[in-house]
Amino acid sequence: MSKFHLLIVKFTSPTVRRDPPPHLQAMLRPAYLSKKLTSPIPTKDGGTLRTILEACEYMAAIGKERELRPHWQQVRELMLQEPDVAAVSWKLRLAILKDAKLDVSKVPAK
Repeated sequence: MSKFHLLIVKFTSPTVRRDPPPHLQAMLRPAYLSKKLTSPIPTKDGGTLRTILEACEYMAAIGKERELRPHWQQVRELMLQEPDVAAVSWKLRLAILKDAKLDVSKVPAK
């Protein structure tokens, strides 16, 4: 089971407090962290990203090597600006796709 999957289980468990981790509280407003992405993003890591908070947690779990790639740095910088969720959703999906971690078999057809 991946670290990301464990994080999703942690945040979806009804007995676990749903407050964002302290380092995220300091950087992003809780209202922004709770915003839903434009559509769920399934990953090959075993989870599905649905909110900005889940995206942040995913980024925290991907490891230093991936985190330092330019496309992830762009996602991080964009998130810190708290732009429209559509912009973050697009950049996030693109970064996951660039890492070959987007589970295209679970992406809903439009």
